[in-house]
Amino acid sequence: MDIQPRVLVIDADTAALTSVASVAEEEGFCVSTAMDADGAMRQCRVAYIDLVLIDARGDRTSAADALSSIRTFKPSVRAVVMDTPLGPDRLHSLLARLRCQSYHTLPD
Repeated sequence: MDIQPRVLVIDADTAALTSVASVAEEEGFCVSTAMDADGAMRQCRVAYIDLVLIDARGDRTSAADALSSIRTFKPSVRAVVMDTPLGPDRLHSLLARLRCQSYHTLPD
């Protein structure tokens, strides 16, 4: 019996949320979605989550709040933060707020 990894996709943009969730499902993940921190917490209460894919492009404070809330409930959850290119100071500030231990950036 194969157990599908569970992914929670968080994005306030409905089109982006649907797109990322569809790709994750096609890759074999069991996907839950949320548009904000409250929705993310509801999903975490009803299902074990292996990975969080979270958009920080719009409101970085909301992304930080959502991930912080999730980690209060599930401290060991892994997260991938999707964001537009930032300067080094803004990048490090965002990573500190999200308590990221490592990161990777993709070239433009």
